[in-house]
Amino acid sequence: MTLFTRLVLPQTSAAAVLAAAVFAVAGTTPASAQSVAAVANMTGSDRQAKLEAGAKKEGSVLYYTVGTQTAPMMKRFRKIYPFIKLEVARSKSTDLVRRTLEENKAGHHVVDAFGGSVGGLRPIRDAGILQSFKSPHATAYKKAAFEKDGHWMVDYASHLSFAWNTKEIPEAASIKTYEDLLDPRWKGKMTISGWTSTAARWLGVLIQEKGEKFVSKLGKQNIRVYQASPKAIANLIVSGEAPMSPIIYSSHIANSKRKGASVEWKPLGTTFANNGGVAIAKKAPHPHAAMLLIDFMLSLEGQKMRQPLGYITYRKDLTNPPGQPKNTIDITERSTYLRDHEKWARMIETTFGKGKKLPKKKKKN
Repeated sequence: MTLFTRLVLPQTSAAAVLAAAVFAVAGTTPASAQSVAAVANMTGSDRQAKLEAGAKKEGSVLYYTVGTQTAPMMKRFRKIYPFIKLEVARSKSTDLVRRTLEENKAGHHVVDAFGGSVGGLRPIRDAGILQSFKSPHATAYKKAAFEKDGHWMVDYASHLSFAWNTKEIPEAASIKTYEDLLDPRWKGKMTISGWTSTAARWLGVLIQEKGEKFVSKLGKQNIRVYQASPKAIANLIVSGEAPMSPIIYSSHIANSKRKGASVEWKPLGTTFANNGGVAIAKKAPHPHAAMLLIDFMLSLEGQKMRQPLGYITYRKDLTNPPGQPKNTIDITERSTYLRDHEKWARMIETTFGKGKKLPKKKKKN
């Protein structure tokens, strides 16, 4: 079993990941920066053939991602390109950034491609780790999907706001604004993810929208905090173990609702727009395979696979479902974001608590 295949690393230390990465790629010789740049910006009618020929020689690709709903797309990519061994290392955004920066500092260039939030890709770009690239699918995308220097393209978006289980709390349909969360009826009935990579961004938008005094009042609603991913909290909403949460991605609920779950999602005001992008490493050991993966994620087929999972697309030839938030903001774009994020992370702990682990599910007899 290959170390990185379907690997989940939510809490792994950077040092441990670094050691694992070195072990996994022992004997691998990274492509030169010049050759990666040439592959990433390849054009011409024979581009696809050249990428496939190069990928067959490379044999594999290592993909760092934060995606929790990428399995169907990864399965399809493997079917299209059976000669490429796709290795996926998934972790939360902060761990992905830390791991990448430490590996780069140590001179261990193991990652080929990235799939993560734009907020997480920025520090990786600023460290000089990303290579600008071109894709034939670019012409199908809106201008908002492009990083100014071509270091990434946004291949999905999801929004962060309020979700609830309609069987547990049908009255929650009356919640229409952030102020409604302060109603005494909902005291002790809300649950949030304590992952700062998500919670801090939500808090930043909430402070901008309502102010710190409002956040202090919300903190008195006895909100349960779990050190678990937003997807895990969404699953609690689906099962009814958590009646409601103000910090849930629209994509997680849309996907569950499509499968028949009794859940709903709605924006309560300005929402955090989680834009996710794809990128290639400047020293990718397998640049041909990396570009084939990026092309697939941006392709019409790839985006059509994204939409049923609840994600929003920036492709001009696809229509997003109705009910999208009217007011959104990517809080990670502000110049003071990194400093502000630390402040918001501390506020999450002081206002709502550090959180606890999810209770173990009882085994059925």
